[in-house]
Amino acid sequence: MITLNLQAIMKARNIASPRSWLHKKGMTSSAAKNMLYTEPSSIYFTHIEFLCKHLICQPNDLFTYHPSKKDPLPDDHPLQKLVRHKAMEDLEKTMGSLSYQEILEVSKFIMNKKTEIKNSTGEENL
Repeated sequence: MITLNLQAIMKARNIASPRSWLHKKGMTSSAAKNMLYTEPSSIYFTHIEFLCKHLICQPNDLFTYHPSKKDPLPDDHPLQKLVRHKAMEDLEKTMGSLSYQEILEVSKFIMNKKTEIKNSTGEENL
């Protein structure tokens, strides 16, 4: 089953009030509510574009694939790329246990890596 991964992205972006954040960015309140608090069976392309633009992500980031135990897919199937592992949960736990100074060091490391990637690829917006 493919589901929307919006809550996890909002949490990773440190967005405390996802519904109001989406509404402030221009999404209707009802569309935001449906995407955040229900299991939508469909999503408009315009909403995918809106989310990717404002959350600075790719369409693949928006979706999670939950493999069926009754009908498993081969390990090399493209949908396997949408399976979310426990990495994000582990990262949240790790970040929660760091001191303020360690968080600053991690932040500095990330900024340096972004600069290195930007310089090596010539990309402007990372």
